[in-house]
Amino acid sequence: AYPQDADGVYTLGTGAAPFDQSFYLLLSLAVGSNAGGGSTFPQVLEIDAVRVYECANAIDPVAGTGCSTGTGVPAVVAPGEPYTDMLAVYTDAPATVTFVDPADPGNPVSSALVPDTATSNGTVTVNSNIAAADGANTVWNVDINATSGVGSVFMRAPDLSPSTGFFNLSGSETAGELLFRMRVTSALPGTVVEVGLDSTAGNGRQAIPVTADSTWRQYSVKVNDLVTNSALRGTSLDLASVLNLFTVEASTGAITFDLDDIEVVVACRDTGACETSGRISTPVVTTIYGPQDFENIDIMSDVIGDGWSFFINVFDDVAGYLFGYPGAAPNGPQISAIAADQGGPNQGAQQLSIYSDYDCCAGGGPGGSPSGHQSATGLVETNVFQEPRGVGATSISADDVGDTWTFTFDAKRGNIEGSSQALAFFKVLNPSTGFSQTAFVTAEMTNTPVDWTPYSLQITIGEWTGQLLQFGFQTNARNFEGSGIFYDNIEVTSTPGP
Repeated sequence: AYPQDADGVYTLGTGAAPFDQSFYLLLSLAVGSNAGGGSTFPQVLEIDAVRVYECANAIDPVAGTGCSTGTGVPAVVAPGEPYTDMLAVYTDAPATVTFVDPADPGNPVSSALVPDTATSNGTVTVNSNIAAADGANTVWNVDINATSGVGSVFMRAPDLSPSTGFFNLSGSETAGELLFRMRVTSALPGTVVEVGLDSTAGNGRQAIPVTADSTWRQYSVKVNDLVTNSALRGTSLDLASVLNLFTVEASTGAITFDLDDIEVVVACRDTGACETSGRISTPVVTTIYGPQDFENIDIMSDVIGDGWSFFINVFDDVAGYLFGYPGAAPNGPQISAIAADQGGPNQGAQQLSIYSDYDCCAGGGPGGSPSGHQSATGLVETNVFQEPRGVGATSISADDVGDTWTFTFDAKRGNIEGSSQALAFFKVLNPSTGFSQTAFVTAEMTNTPVDWTPYSLQITIGEWTGQLLQFGFQTNARNFEGSGIFYDNIEVTSTPGP
C-alpha cells in the first residue's frame, strides 16, 4: 500500500503498482565524517558507474518479487494480493464491534463503542454529542475549551465486565491509517489539535491542521506516525492492545467541530499478523484469602486462628464513644467461635459464628462504672476481621490501585434478635490520620434468612497506598440481646482494573 502524497489515503498496490508506470529512481550519496576525528576534508566522491540488475530466476520479474541464490537460501514465495482490513468507529452513530476471546472464540460479544471524554484539570471543559443532526446525517459534535490544559474525546471499548475489551491492530504500523471527516466551526488562534490511539502501554498522537470555515475535510492519520511519535514521547504504543480506538485532543485554545465516517483501515498481505479486530481479555483473578470452609480449624483451639482478629468498640447509651480493645479472634465463649452441625448442602461440619462480647465490660463507664452489656444500656460493636496482608501490615500497595476486590461468603441466621444488627464489610483505615476511616462498604446481614444464602461484596481500590484494608463481619448489640450469625465458605479475590 502507498499514498499518492505524504498526507494522502493509502492505495492498494495490486500487481506491480505503483511501479507499473514511468517513475524516477533517486540515488542519494554523501561523504560523511571520519570516525577518527582527523582533518581529512574536503574530499571528493567519484562515481564510476551505477548499475541496476534484474534477478535471472525471479518468480515474476515484472512484479519485482525478488530472487535468492546460494545453498540453504529459502525459495522465493510470491506474496498474495494485498487487501484491506477495516474497523468502523463512527458513521451516524458509534459502531458496533464484535469482541472475541482467543481462548473462547465460539462465544463472541457484540457491543457498541462508547464515547468518552477526559480533561487535564478543572478548568478544561469538554462537551460531546454523538447524535447531532446535520441534514440527513448524524454527526459527532464536540466542543473543547482547553485554554489552560488538555481536553479530549475518544471512542473506547464497552464495559464487558468481568472481561476487558480492547482492539488488536497488529500489522497496522506498516500501512494503517485513521480515516475520518472533520468540520471545524470555530477555533481560537493557536489551538493545537492532535489525533491518535491509546494503548495499555502508551499513546500516540499526530497534530493535524484545522481551519474554522465549517467545511468538511477528509483526514488520514498514519499509524506509523503515531508509533514514531509515541516513542519520541518516551512511551510505547502497543498496537495489539489498543484501549481507545480514536482520540481527538485539543490544547492551548478552544475548538468546536463535527466528526463523521471514522474508521481504522489497514492494508495487509499477511493474514497471520495483520488485522483490525475487537478482543476480549479475561482478567486473571487473584485469590487474596481463602477459600476458607473452617473444616480444618481445630474446634478445641482457644482461638479461630488463620489470621482472624477482633476489635471491640464500646459506646454509652447516647452513642458516645467510650473505649476499644483488640485481640485474636477467640474460639468462644465470647465474640466468635467455631460452630458444629450448622451446615447445609454446600457447607461442611464446621462454620464460623460471630456474635457480641457479652462479658463487656466490668468498667469503662462514667466513674469506672460498668459499660456495654454490663450497663444494660451501652452498645457493643464487635468486629471480627482479616487484614489480608498481615495484622497491622500495610495492606494496600500501588499495584492494588484500580483493582476490584470481591468478598464472597455464605451466611445463615443465628440467634440475632431485638435491636441487634449485623453486617459484612470492607473497611479502609488510614494510619497517618489516626486510623480514620477512608472507605466502608457493607452488606446488611441483620435479616439474613434461616437458610444458608450466598453473598458478594465488592470494593474498587482507590488511591489508598499505605492504608489498611480489612474485610470481615460486625455485630452491634446491647443489654444481652442475641446477635449471632453463622458464616462459611469465605473467599476474597482481586480482579485487575482497566
